[in-house]
Amino acid sequence: MKISVFSLFRDSCPYLSRFFKQINDLEKNTNADFEYFFYENDSKDDTASRLEQWSEGRPVKVLSEKANEKSHGSTLEPDRMMKMARIRNKMAELGKPVKSDYCLVIDSDVIFNENIINDFLKHKDLNFSMLTPNIRQNVPCKMGGKSESSYYDSLSLFDLKWNHCMTWADNPFYEDCDRKSFKNKEPIKVQRAFGSIVLIKSDYFNQVQWQSNGNLEHWALCDQLRSFGDIYFLPNIIPRVEIEQTSWPHENSVIERQKFLLENKWNRFLLKTGSVQI
Repeated sequence: MKISVFSLFRDSCPYLSRFFKQINDLEKNTNADFEYFFYENDSKDDTASRLEQWSEGRPVKVLSEKANEKSHGSTLEPDRMMKMARIRNKMAELGKPVKSDYCLVIDSDVIFNENIINDFLKHKDLNFSMLTPNIRQNVPCKMGGKSESSYYDSLSLFDLKWNHCMTWADNPFYEDCDRKSFKNKEPIKVQRAFGSIVLIKSDYFNQVQWQSNGNLEHWALCDQLRSFGDIYFLPNIIPRVEIEQTSWPHENSVIERQKFLLENKWNRFLLKTGSVQI
């Protein structure tokens, strides 16, 4: 088996040592050959030189450039979404067309265990194009749950009924069947998801791109991938990210809206049809 690993970097020195260790442990615990495609741009620290140093003697292709891309931080600005589509495609083009079995696309700040590929491949018999994890953040559940963490990538996640799933929630799903599957750690078929570290079949990865007209770049990727196979959310695969912010000025209004939608299917229907506004 061969795995192609793709990742982006910018001013990544604070977590590069952890990233390299995780990759080394992943190789040791996975019965596969690995190749790597790393794209770095506009770093002001030593990210570029450290990537080159780690890459020596390995099957790694690194592209570092001064692209003069604005640093937006974690915002929802349309310019950021379009920039992310551009640079993710630059990353992907470093390897396309890949001649491997699977592509692992990793955000370089994500924390994951050495068996994550083996855990993904326990579900290889599913008719999937992409497998996505239950990525967690260090923000306690704000939707009535007792968990000290919550699902991180809620902007990407849409269920099969096109409900845009909950943020700051231990269980981000609205539909009873999905909530039960989440609790039982069973795969959940979704319209869209990402989650910082995903496994995509290489034949399909070669045929898709990130795109954005101001919305999240992962949405278009998911919409293309669904033409090849299903997208699954896997509750039992639990990487994590650590963020500094744990409260937001607008969170009360978001939570009020989510509680209304969680209450019953009728409320979700009314909101979709525009019969009510929150």
